[in-house]
Amino acid sequence: MGKFTYHISLNFDNKEHNEVEFYKKDIYYSDQHFDKLKITNKGIYLECNRAKDRDLSKILTDFRSTFNNQITKSLIFFISTNSFRPLISSIRIEKDELEIKKDEYTYPSEKLLQPFNRNLSRELLINKDKLDALFNSDVKSQTLMMSLSLWLKGATSELAGDGFDCFWTSFNSLYTFITQKDKEFDKLKEIKKFILLNRDLFVNSSSFFDGFGDKDIRKLRWREMILNDYDNEKKTKAFRDFLFRYEDYRINKVFLEILPYRKAFLSNAGYLGEVETHINTAIRNKKKDNYEVLCLYMIKYGYFIRNKYFHGEKLDPTIHLIKTDEISELKLINNLFAIFLKELIMANNKY
Repeated sequence: MGKFTYHISLNFDNKEHNEVEFYKKDIYYSDQHFDKLKITNKGIYLECNRAKDRDLSKILTDFRSTFNNQITKSLIFFISTNSFRPLISSIRIEKDELEIKKDEYTYPSEKLLQPFNRNLSRELLINKDKLDALFNSDVKSQTLMMSLSLWLKGATSELAGDGFDCFWTSFNSLYTFITQKDKEFDKLKEIKKFILLNRDLFVNSSSFFDGFGDKDIRKLRWREMILNDYDNEKKTKAFRDFLFRYEDYRINKVFLEILPYRKAFLSNAGYLGEVETHINTAIRNKKKDNYEVLCLYMIKYGYFIRNKYFHGEKLDPTIHLIKTDEISELKLINNLFAIFLKELIMANNKY
């Protein structure tokens, strides 16, 4: 046990008379050292033993400190697992030296920023037991902390552009850790493989496409994506390989329609015959694979959208004053991302 004990209280503005315990756990900040966490309907409470004397007024502003890490994990855990969105009324820190009270400091409400301004919808709440790994002290726990916080920001964002940015960054954090690859192409290839090999983990997000037909999938900005991703003849094989990765008949009906965008390239390279055979066979087989459609939307199309906005090639559509098809598309992608990322986060025992 360290010489100093710090008692950190995030107090909620909750008028209920009875205090109800929600969660209690030892949460690690190193392999052998942990803090004591308790969460109730009245607040989040941490008891932390440390060897060093700390300036209480700087504990919340030092973002590299273990204190801040533990507070962040505790707060996003509570928000992710509970439909009650707390309004933090104050944060109080007390310091004991050898069990004798030495100092205290209170951050009043006017100095605090409320991290989330909307409730998380009930269907997105995560089972507490699925987030045990968050409270470890390894790279995986840090990845979950980053991804969870961004997922929450995306799910509670009011603007579609802001939401998508948070969702994609959350996804990027997860698939980089899961795949352990360096190149982006390899990361995306491996995360698709992970999804298709673990279909039982993505039942809700895949069922999003139960009622989708080829006309629904055709609503994506296919021409813009194809001309962007395969912009010259050197990328013809990559385009051919992309088409061959899908057997869902709805996707292949769309492929048949968009083939003219790069038909000359395929013909010049000698690929046109086999591509047309693949597409027509898939359509005849009538295979319906919602998981392939899920990968198409989340990985292929999501990455296309991310690049357009990240590289400043397009203005964020939520800046526009009139609702557009692009905003409607982004909202649909965001709704899907919210469900999909919840499932991917909950599956953390698989990676």
